[in-house]
Amino acid sequence: MKAIESRAAWRVDELGSEQALVVALTQHERRSFDVALLAARRSGLALTDISREDFPLTGCEGLIDRLIREIRDGRGALILRGLHRHIADPQAAAVLFWGLGQHLGIPEPQDAEGALLHHIRDIGADVRGTDNIRGFQTHHPLAYHNDGGDFFMLYCLEQSQAGGDSILVSAVSVYNEIVRRRPDLARVLCQPFAFDARANQRPGERRVQDAPIFSVEDNRLHVLYKRGYIQLAQRFEEVPRLTAAQTEAMDLMDELCGDARFCLRFRLQPGDIEIANNFLILHGRTGYEATEPRHLLRQWLTLREGSPIPEVLSRTREFGLTWERRQQLHAAD
Repeated sequence: MKAIESRAAWRVDELGSEQALVVALTQHERRSFDVALLAARRSGLALTDISREDFPLTGCEGLIDRLIREIRDGRGALILRGLHRHIADPQAAAVLFWGLGQHLGIPEPQDAEGALLHHIRDIGADVRGTDNIRGFQTHHPLAYHNDGGDFFMLYCLEQSQAGGDSILVSAVSVYNEIVRRRPDLARVLCQPFAFDARANQRPGERRVQDAPIFSVEDNRLHVLYKRGYIQLAQRFEEVPRLTAAQTEAMDLMDELCGDARFCLRFRLQPGDIEIANNFLILHGRTGYEATEPRHLLRQWLTLREGSPIPEVLSRTREFGLTWERRQQLHAAD
C-alpha cells in the first residue's frame, strides 16, 4: 500500500476555502450562455433532445476545456459561478443546465426509469423501510458518498435559509491518510463490500452489488462509498455480516471525512453549479428543515475522453454504464 500522488489529493488547509474552487464566468461567457439558451429554446426540441450543436457556446471553448481538465486531471471539483440570472425560470434553467452538460460529457441515467435529470428536493419520504427512496429525495443529512458517471453536476436554483450546506472531501487524501496510519485497514477497504442497489439494479441483476470502496489502477484512485447503503444491505439474508475489520475501516474513513482538515463545507449560492469527479471526490450535505424550498438540478455524466475504469466497477449501477460507454468509445477510436 502506498500513497497516491495527484492534484486531487488536496486538503482544506491547502485550499483555504471554496473560493479556490470557484470558476467565475466572464461577461462574454455569460452572454454566450444567454445566446445559446435562446437558440435552444427557439429550436422547439424536447430537453433531452438538445445537443451541443443546438446549444452553441461560441467563444467558450477555452472555458469548456478548462472545466474538463480540472474535473479529470486537476483537483476534481469546482464551482461554476455566474449563472444566477435564469434561476427564476425553472424551464430555462433546465435547458441551460442540460446544454452545459452536453458540452462537458454524455448524460447517464440516474435511476431504473432512465431519468437523465433529477430534481434534488425533499418529497416528504424516508429511505428507512423502503426499497426505492434515495437520500436526495429527503431533507435529512447526506453522509459522504459519490454518485454515478465520471462526474456529477448540481445546479442550485433555491437554497434553504439554514442548513443544506455542501460538503466536499478528497477521497485521494483520505486514502493516503489511511495508508499512512493503518495500511491494514486500507487493504480491507480495497476488498469487496455489499451495497444495497435501492431497487435501481438492471433487469436480472442482484438487489445488492459487490464492490471495493477503494480501487487503485495505474496509480489512480477510484472510490465507491455509501456507508448507508452498505448497512442497508445487511437486511438481506444472502449478504454476509460485516466483519469487525470492515466496520473499523469504515469508522476510520468516516472520522477522516468529517475531519476539518479534509472536509470542505460551504453554501452553494443560487446560480452556482457544483461539479465533481465521482472517482476522486466524495460529497455530502447537512440536513435542513422540511419546510424549506431547497431545490437543485442534477446530472450524472461520462467524459468523452475519460480515464480507464477498473473492471471490478463495471457491474455497479453507479459506474456500469460509464464503463460500457468507455469500451464503446475506445472501440470506435
